[in-house]
This record gives sequence, C-alpha cells and structure tokens, in this order.
Amino acid sequence: MINFTIFSDNLDYALGWMVIHSLWQATLIAIVSGIIMIALRKKTAHIRYIVANFALFAVFVSAVITFCFHYDFKGKADTILANQTLSVIDESSVGVSASIITAPNEEATFGVINLTNFKDYFNEHLPLIVTLWLLGSALFLLRLLGSVSYIYYLKSRMNFPTDEYWTEMLDKLSLKSGLKKTVELVESAMVRTPVVVGHLKPMILFPMGMINKLTPEEVEGILAHELAHVIRHDYVFNIIQSIVEALFYYHPAVWWLSTQIRNERESACDDIAINLINSKMNYAKALVTIQEMAFYPMNAALGFAGQRQNQFMMRMQRILNLPQNKTLVMEKLIATLLIICTLFGLMYGQRQANAAPDLSKIEQQDDSFIQINSDKPLSMSGVWQATVENNEVCVVFNNNLKGGNWSSTECFNKKDFSELPTVEKEFTITRAAGTMTMKGKFEGNEGYGRFTFAENTDFKTYLESQGVTGLKESTLLHCFFADMNKDFIGFLNEKGYTNITKRQLEELAIFRFDKNVMTEYLEFFTKSGVSNPKLNKLVELKIHGIDKAYIRTLQQYGYMDVPIDQILQAKIHGIDVDYLDSFVKNKKDKRYALQDLIQMKIHGADGDYVAKLEGNTSKVLDSEDVVNSKIHNIDKIDVNKIEKSISNKLTTDDLTSFAIHGIDADYINSVNNMGLGKLSNDDIVTAKIHGITPEFIKSYTALGFKKLDFDDVVSAKIHGINADAVRKFKEMGFTPKFDDIISAQIHGLTPEYLQQLKQGGYSDISFDDAIGFKIHGVTPEFAKSYKDAGYKDMSKDDLMACKIHGVTPQYIKSFEAVGFKNLDIEDAIAFKIHGVTPEFVKSLKDKGYEIDSENVLNRKIRGGGN
Repeated sequence: MINFTIFSDNLDYALGWMVIHSLWQATLIAIVSGIIMIALRKKTAHIRYIVANFALFAVFVSAVITFCFHYDFKGKADTILANQTLSVIDESSVGVSASIITAPNEEATFGVINLTNFKDYFNEHLPLIVTLWLLGSALFLLRLLGSVSYIYYLKSRMNFPTDEYWTEMLDKLSLKSGLKKTVELVESAMVRTPVVVGHLKPMILFPMGMINKLTPEEVEGILAHELAHVIRHDYVFNIIQSIVEALFYYHPAVWWLSTQIRNERESACDDIAINLINSKMNYAKALVTIQEMAFYPMNAALGFAGQRQNQFMMRMQRILNLPQNKTLVMEKLIATLLIICTLFGLMYGQRQANAAPDLSKIEQQDDSFIQINSDKPLSMSGVWQATVENNEVCVVFNNNLKGGNWSSTECFNKKDFSELPTVEKEFTITRAAGTMTMKGKFEGNEGYGRFTFAENTDFKTYLESQGVTGLKESTLLHCFFADMNKDFIGFLNEKGYTNITKRQLEELAIFRFDKNVMTEYLEFFTKSGVSNPKLNKLVELKIHGIDKAYIRTLQQYGYMDVPIDQILQAKIHGIDVDYLDSFVKNKKDKRYALQDLIQMKIHGADGDYVAKLEGNTSKVLDSEDVVNSKIHNIDKIDVNKIEKSISNKLTTDDLTSFAIHGIDADYINSVNNMGLGKLSNDDIVTAKIHGITPEFIKSYTALGFKKLDFDDVVSAKIHGINADAVRKFKEMGFTPKFDDIISAQIHGLTPEYLQQLKQGGYSDISFDDAIGFKIHGVTPEFAKSYKDAGYKDMSKDDLMACKIHGVTPQYIKSFEAVGFKNLDIEDAIAFKIHGVTPEFVKSLKDKGYEIDSENVLNRKIRGGGN
C-alpha cells in the first residue's frame, strides 16, 4: 500500500509545524507585550488586562495562521511523510508497516546546520511532536472540564440561603454598579473562600458561617469584588483563557501571559470594588481577613482569595499605594529560550548519508510508501530489491535521487511480471495507470536492480474526461500501486460519484478501495438510512479499520442501526469484542447504549468494574453513575466495611461524596462514637468537611455540654468557638446554653467584654443581656459615659434603649440650658424618639408655655407649639 498523503490533507504536518513555530512566535509576542505592560505600569489595571489578553489571543491567532499556511500551501510537492498521515490508521485494517528511509542530500554536510537539516529533522519527528502535543492538550482540557463540572456540582450541593440583610446589601451594590443581571447569594458547606460561579445565572458562594464572622464593611467589600467579576464577564473569559492554556501547555511564555491576565483581572476587580464601597482601608481589611482563610479555588471559579503570598502582597501594595518591588519581565521567558536552544542542539550534528542506502539492510514490509523530501517534485525512478515467496513477489522501491525522495514496499503476484529474469535484463509490471519498467535480475529468491515508472497517458486522459483534473505522475503512481482501472472508475460513477477530485482519487488509492470495499460500505450506509455518503466519510471509516466484520460484531451484541459517527467513536476508543464480553458475562449487555459504553471506555470502566460497583450497592447504575464513580476512584473504597459502619442505605452519590472527601470506615466509626446520635450520610460528609473529630467533641463535653446536637456541633466548628472562652464564661459565673455560646461567638461577645461591663457597674447582667449589648454596640465606654454624667444607677434596659435610639450624655446635657437640669433617662429617650430638641423647648418657653417633660412631649406629639 502507498503510505503517501497529499500535503494539504496532512494534519500531522500542519499541526507539527504549528507547534514548532509557536515556540518563537509566542516568545516574541510575550516579549513585546511585556515591554508594553512596563510602559503602561502607571495606567489602570484594566488597560494592562486588555493588553495581556490581546497578547494571548495573538498567540492563538498566529498558531491558527501557521496551521492554515502549512495545510493549504500549494507550492510544495504533493506528498510528505507518509508516517505522519498514517499515525492514526489502524494498522491491522490497512496492512501498513511504514519506516523512514533517509535519502542523501547534496546540501547536507557533517556538523553544519542549514535549513534543509532543520526541516528534515523536524519532518522526521513530526508524528511524535503532534502526539505529545495532543496528549498534553487532552489532559489539560480534561482537567478544565473536570473543574467546570465540579463548580456546577458546588452550585447545586449543600447551599443555604443567607440572611435577608446580606441579600439586600448585594442588591444595593448591584443597583449601584448598574448591573441588570440577578446575582444569587448563598452559604455553601463545600467552599472555603468566597467564589462566583456561572455566567447566565451567576451565584456567589460564601463559606458556611464566614459571613457572620465578618463585619458588614468586610462583607460589603467581598461582595463588591465578586460583583466586579460578574460585571466584567470574567467567568467566561477565564474559561476561554484556560482553553488557550491547554492548547499551549508546553510554553512558559503562555503561562507567563496567563499569570499577568489573572493578576490584572484581580486588580481591575479591586478597582471596581473600591469605587463601589468608597473605602480603600475597609476593602484592604476584607482582603487580609479572607487571605487568612485562603484556600485555592478551582480554576474555572473566580475567587476572592486563595492566591500566592507574593500576589496577595502586590495587591495590598497597589490598593494602599505602597511601593512595589519590580521584577524583570524577561526573567519569565528564559525557560522558553532554553527550549528553542535545545531544539537547535538536537538538530545540530544530524548526519545525512552521502551514498544510497544499503537495500540489503532494509526490513521487508508490506504495502508501504514513504516520501522523504517533500519540498521537491517526485521522481519516478530509483532502485529496487525483491524477495520471492511462493507465488508472491514483494518489492522495495526506493528513490534516492535529489528529487522527491521516497520509498515503498509492494507485493505482487508472479503473474503480474512479464518475467523474473536470472540474468540482468528489463522486465515490466503493467497496469491501467502505467508501466513499471524494472532492470535487474533474481538470484534464488532475491532480486535487485533499478526501476522507472511511466504513466499511461490514455488512462490519464480518461480520468480527465471524468472530471479528475490537475493530475501528476505521482497521482498515476498511486493508482498503479492500488491497481485502479476504468472499471473501478465506472463503478464509482454508477454509484453517483461522478465529480471525483484528484485528492479524493488519491485517498481512495492510498487506502486501497476497490469494488468489494466500496460495496460493503455502501450497503452499510444504505441500511443506516444514508444514501450516497461522501467519499471522505468512507475514507474515514477505512482509516479507523471499520469494516463489515466490525459492524457485524456490534450488531451481534445488540447495537443495530447505530449512527455512523457513533460507530467511529466506538472504534476509535477501542470498543471491541473483549470489552463487550465484559458486560455480557456480567449480564449487563442490554442495559447500556453504545454511546454509554463509549463514555465508560474513555474513563476506563468495563463490565467487571460495573459488576463490582453494583455488588456494593442496591442501586442499578447508569453510565453517568459509573463514570462519576471511576473519576472519583470509588472502586478503591472498601464499600463492605463502610456499609457495616452506617445504618443508612448507601447510594452511589454517597460513595462519590465519601471518595471526594476521603471518608473511610474508620472515620465513620469515629463519628458514630462521638455521641451525636444517628447521623445521615450527608451529616457524615458535613462532619468531614468541617473537621469534626472526637477530640473536638470531648473539649465541649468536658465543659458540661453532655448532650450535643449535631447541628450545634457543626455551628460551633464553623464559627470557631473557643473552649477556653467557654471555660472563662463559666468561671465568671455564667452558665450559658450551647446556643448562647454560638450566639456569643457570632456577635463577638468575649469574657473580657463581660468583665469590663461588670467593672462598669453591671455585675448582675445576664448572658442574654450581654449578647443584646453586643448586638446593639453597647460598649463599656458607652456605659461609663453615663456614669460620668451622673447617672449612677442606670438600668441595663435604659442603657440599651439609649444606644438603640441614639441618646447620648451630650444630648441630655444640651437640655440644661432650657431648664431641664436633671432630665430623667426615660424622658430623654422619649424626647429623642419624638424629635424634641433644645430649640423646640426654647420656642415653647418663649411663647409662655409651662415647661415640663410631659407638656413638652404632648406639644411635640400634637404638632408643635401652636
């Protein structure tokens, strides 16, 4: 077979050179963008963000242009390395066993680097380059897909509505920012730092309990930052950026550009957030608070914190206008330059043979054709070597001239030769496309000599009359090796293929299409309801080794009338008899559609794996369950031990959660022994997420809390209740309930605060009253200010009422000038509630009204001093 593909069809060639050229292209773009960003360092972060994004986009565009240039460039020869084209072909289906034969080159000299050496070296290694690139990109894209999937998993799991106060704060910020899109705010038990997910329906996930540990100003700053991400559509741009990173994962310059984009994105959001809350200091405090709880979020999410320390410090310095340490942009590009130098080093010293290759050392192959030098027209002459076995003669054709070097191994029947001479002479192989004239001789079962191929002009004319234009000798050579004739072309016309192009003809020849193969494929398409399928689809089936036998295999396992593209996917991903049998022997062969099997095969799950999973759960698993189980390594969980440790029904969702959070039977047993009662499987996951341990429970039972509720324990862990603080409360004579302890922690009530209140004269204050004081902002200093003003015996209720209504000693004292020397606290509170001022009292006095608190209030309530 001819392992030879037209240049414009060779994806390996275009992709390989795209990757190679991207090394210098991306480096140059990064250097230029780095210089521009240095020049713009005093401009806004948004401007630098645009520059960095444009540079990353330029890397992608330059790669696309490079690919198109190499894929469509017509000035080169029609063929390139056949092993590039056939790297995706199932060898068992087309009988290809190709190897490269290095041909001499007049320009090559030992130890000298020139352009030809460069091209030849990389042309030789293009399949490896493309394979490595595809594998790496696929891994990074799968990781991105997993990240995005997990983010939407977070969006729908263990989320709880926040207090109305915080929702109203978010709405006010949205209104102020001009954002018309509705943003949902929830508390999540699955995240450690605030993140925003989603684009069409964005949602801000706040870690469970964190919102109550922060001041309103800090929460406002965090919400403003997350809103900034929504306003700027950063969620979508972040995913696009991650895709570009996956395609150019090998390039340090691309990762440097991505780092700049992420840094400038956060800085731009900082700017928007500061403008929304009008306070750099409050925003900086919020940043510091969240950084103390930093946890790296998923790549597809946009988080408030979770950054490296140097990035965090740069943001703080920028927000507070502090001097920043400048690093050289060029330092990040050294690795890229080293890669380029390494590639040149590999090319250096490559030796080209100055003589024809020793054909006696060439491994005998079947049906192979390889072109070595694709930059020059294909030569139709060279040397041959043959071996004879029974009635078959296998010949290695090798062109080692400076024009279009190529090699091909073809096997013929003895009857195809005019003769097999034992003395040197000319003999021929004649077929419809042309004549191969061979000069040489056979010695026993081996022969050697020279050859020349001459096209059949009548057949060429016939092809042109059928609309196949642009024919070259190389096209006729393809047809010769494939033994194509007028009868086959006529057959194609009968089947509706009347406008065959040169490229299509060569593809049919390369992949050895004949009447039998065509008939087999056309029958299959007819049964599938497709008439006159395109030739490229037929070629695609042949490339991947899909034949009548494979289709019959699928049908035997019950997969009838399956779409063609689905059959292609099944073959590509290795759905074979062994894989299908793994479901049959476990009696699960009729449950899954072929598309389900493809997804499970991609993730490495077979019938044995499904049987093992279902043996550990009462649920009948669908393909999604199986895939999720495989992704999260559920098969590595000892399900039997876990089932013995829980009293609830175990589902695959439970197993997935257990696997994600590292829950095993030992941990479940430890939770069961904590004295928290019967816990659900979700409770066990919650306990693991928040780090609830027997030691944590013991620290509270030692304080007298014998019967703890699970929800109380979770709240205690979320809010970080300190056992030492509880102990001090008890030492001060308080016996708070567990709920009271949580309320105290939420509102910042400390033993020190209570001690100061007692020293201020409120020794009989209850724990609930102290919490009320803390909620309304009653400080020891506030209480002391009344004692200094002469109110020695002020009750705690009056003190709280004064704080609530804004009655201060200064307010009371302001009435002394209008006759109220010792204004009662209750009267002062009533005055404040109804808006009585010294000026109002003076106006009544000037009109001759009797001045006492009751009269003043009545006059104010009835509408003034009329």
